[in-house]
Amino acid sequence: MPGRRANTSSKSTFSEAPDVLNVPMMAGLLGISVGSAYAAVARGSIPGVVRIGRRIIASKSAIRSWLDGGTVGVEESSSTKRAPTDHNSRRRRERRR
Repeated sequence: MPGRRANTSSKSTFSEAPDVLNVPMMAGLLGISVGSAYAAVARGSIPGVVRIGRRIIASKSAIRSWLDGGTVGVEESSSTKRAPTDHNSRRRRERRR
């Protein structure tokens, strides 16, 4: 899938977006690529992110508050601060050394 693009469907504004966002939706709203959104989630840069199984979702209100410079209304526990790292990416990094 070369050049995966952010979801730029009709839900391109915060008011039209659902309350719970997946990573492609976050990317579209933030104006970044899907890959950059996944990287930001892995770094813990985007607030309100929760991982449920393989699914990564975020609260629209937490992201809106973050962008407005306010405090995030979602309390982050140690399990929600960062999405777990993909074990395969770790192996790829080790092979490069």
